[in-house]
Amino acid sequence: MQEAHLYQAIAMCSLGMLPKDATYRHALLEQCTRAGVSVHFVFEQVIIDSPNDIESLDELLSLTNLAPSDLEQIRHIVDLIKRQ
Repeated sequence: MQEAHLYQAIAMCSLGMLPKDATYRHALLEQCTRAGVSVHFVFEQVIIDSPNDIESLDELLSLTNLAPSDLEQIRHIVDLIKRQ
Protein backbone atom coordinates (compact mmCIF):
# COMPACT_ATOMS: atom_id res chain seq x y z
CA MET A 1 0.00 0.00 0.00
CA GLN A 2 3.02 2.28 0.05
CA GLU A 3 2.39 3.01 -3.63
CA ALA A 4 -1.38 3.56 -3.25
CA HIS A 5 -0.99 7.23 -4.10
CA LEU A 6 -0.16 6.15 -7.67
CA TYR A 7 -3.66 4.76 -8.20
CA GLN A 8 -7.18 6.17 -8.21
CA ALA A 9 -9.02 2.89 -7.74
CA ILE A 10 -8.71 -0.81 -7.09
CA ALA A 11 -11.16 -3.18 -8.76
CA MET A 12 -12.05 -6.52 -7.21
CA CYS A 13 -14.53 -9.10 -8.47
CA SER A 14 -16.37 -9.63 -5.21
CA LEU A 15 -16.64 -8.71 -1.54
CA GLY A 16 -15.75 -12.33 -0.88
CA MET A 17 -12.17 -11.46 -1.81
CA LEU A 18 -11.81 -9.27 1.29
CA PRO A 19 -10.19 -10.61 4.46
CA LYS A 20 -12.66 -12.27 6.84
CA ASP A 21 -10.89 -10.69 9.82
CA ALA A 22 -12.85 -7.47 10.41
CA THR A 23 -9.93 -5.63 12.03
CA TYR A 24 -7.59 -6.39 9.15
CA ARG A 25 -10.32 -5.60 6.58
CA HIS A 26 -10.99 -2.22 8.24
CA ALA A 27 -7.31 -1.34 8.34
CA LEU A 28 -6.86 -2.23 4.68
CA LEU A 29 -9.90 -0.28 3.48
CA GLU A 30 -9.14 2.70 5.72
CA GLN A 31 -5.64 2.83 4.31
CA CYS A 32 -7.10 2.90 0.80
CA THR A 33 -9.62 5.65 1.55
CA ARG A 34 -6.99 7.78 3.35
CA ALA A 35 -4.80 7.53 0.25
CA GLY A 36 -7.72 8.64 -1.94
CA VAL A 37 -8.08 5.22 -3.56
CA SER A 38 -11.61 3.90 -4.06
CA VAL A 39 -12.23 0.15 -3.98
CA HIS A 40 -14.77 -1.20 -6.48
CA PHE A 41 -16.48 -4.60 -6.14
CA VAL A 42 -17.78 -5.47 -9.57
CA PHE A 43 -20.20 -8.33 -8.84
CA GLU A 44 -21.99 -6.51 -6.01
CA GLN A 45 -21.69 -3.08 -7.65
CA VAL A 46 -20.31 -1.60 -4.42
CA ILE A 47 -17.78 1.23 -4.20
CA ILE A 48 -15.84 2.07 -1.04
CA ASP A 49 -14.36 5.56 -1.01
CA SER A 50 -15.05 6.86 2.50
CA PRO A 51 -15.05 5.64 6.12
CA ASN A 52 -18.88 5.69 6.05
CA ASP A 53 -18.79 3.24 3.16
CA ILE A 54 -16.68 0.88 5.26
CA GLU A 55 -19.35 0.88 7.96
CA SER A 56 -22.05 0.18 5.36
CA LEU A 57 -19.92 -2.64 3.99
CA ASP A 58 -19.71 -4.20 7.45
CA GLU A 59 -23.50 -4.13 7.69
CA LEU A 60 -23.80 -5.76 4.27
CA LEU A 61 -21.26 -8.44 5.17
CA SER A 62 -23.02 -9.18 8.46
CA LEU A 63 -26.26 -9.74 6.53
CA THR A 64 -24.43 -11.96 4.07
CA ASN A 65 -23.03 -13.99 6.94
CA LEU A 66 -26.53 -14.51 8.33
CA ALA A 67 -27.92 -15.80 5.06
CA PRO A 68 -26.56 -19.37 5.23
CA SER A 69 -28.03 -20.00 8.69
CA ASP A 70 -31.34 -18.40 7.70
CA LEU A 71 -31.43 -20.50 4.56
CA GLU A 72 -30.84 -23.62 6.63
CA GLN A 73 -33.71 -22.66 8.95
CA ILE A 74 -35.99 -22.09 5.96
CA ARG A 75 -35.08 -25.52 4.56
CA HIS A 76 -35.82 -27.09 7.93
CA ILE A 77 -39.25 -25.43 8.07
CA VAL A 78 -40.02 -26.52 4.50
CA ASP A 79 -39.06 -30.10 5.38
CA LEU A 80 -41.36 -30.02 8.42
CA ILE A 81 -44.25 -28.74 6.30
CA LYS A 82 -43.68 -31.44 3.68
CA ARG A 83 -43.86 -34.14 6.35
CA GLN A 84 -47.32 -33.02 7.50
